[in-house]
Amino acid sequence: MLKYKVFYVNPIRSCSYLLWDEEGRSVVVDAGYQDAGEFSRLVKCIAAEGVQPPAKVLLTHCHFDHVMGLSFLIDEWNPEICYSLRDDDLLHDAARQCAACGIDGIVQPVMKNVRHVDDGDTITFGDTSFSVISTPGHTKGGLCFYDKADAMLFTGDTLFDGSVGRTDLPGGNCEQLVTCIRAKLMVLPPETEVFPGHGYKTTISNELSGNPFIR
Repeated sequence: MLKYKVFYVNPIRSCSYLLWDEEGRSVVVDAGYQDAGEFSRLVKCIAAEGVQPPAKVLLTHCHFDHVMGLSFLIDEWNPEICYSLRDDDLLHDAARQCAACGIDGIVQPVMKNVRHVDDGDTITFGDTSFSVISTPGHTKGGLCFYDKADAMLFTGDTLFDGSVGRTDLPGGNCEQLVTCIRAKLMVLPPETEVFPGHGYKTTISNELSGNPFIR
């Protein structure tokens, strides 16, 4: 069974997740650490839990508030960065996006170890496997990561507790987003825990019964 720690980071309170297995092998989902102080919380948690440095970073999408801390992870551990090529323009525009929102001092990440993933791909670490589910609509390259064995789904800004991601930004498409959620996520087992990119976790069952955007 995977263990996890969620970090609420940057002014937008994005979620970054540290996941690790019983052998201490770890990955990170999304990396919105604004500064060295926020990043140090991840470093301290890794040391306190006695887990190995993350071998991979899984990006649900590449809006700045989910990637602005990549440089810290790359400089510290050089993990494999897994994301959709369709969000490549967003990833390489992170520093400008931050500046436009009044967030200064962000270093544009220099990508050294990249894997572009898409719908149906599998990402593994140790004995854990994540199925990659493409869910465009919030961004063109939006992805969810599903760990069937542990009934855990990481949805980024695709699906929230009682809501869905905004679609009024460039690359957004409301009809596409809702269609993907209904066709690809709501068919998962109802007990599946949903870990979103903002806010708190929920379940597929809760969203089927209570999310007004997808009922």
